[in-house]
Amino acid sequence: VRSSAASDVYKRQAGAGIFFIVISIILTIGLVIPHLAVCVRRLHDIGQSGSYLLMSLIPFAGPIIMLVAFAKDSQPGKNQYGISEKYPES
Repeated sequence: VRSSAASDVYKRQAGAGIFFIVISIILTIGLVIPHLAVCVRRLHDIGQSGSYLLMSLIPFAGPIIMLVAFAKDSQPGKNQYGISEKYPES
């Protein structure tokens, strides 16, 4: 009798673990997609292609390159991605 009570506890703990894994996957997907969209939009502001974001996959140097790119000032006027929101009249 005692071992079945222990197995019930393990089953409940496993169910709770699976629940939190599913919730974390849903939250991750829900946050990664907007994050990528904002990054691509920022790259377009400085006149770079969205595929430039793949630079961040280079170990060590990639995140530094992206940090520098994201810190750059927007390109004034119009570029191939549209009119700058920061400098619309330029």
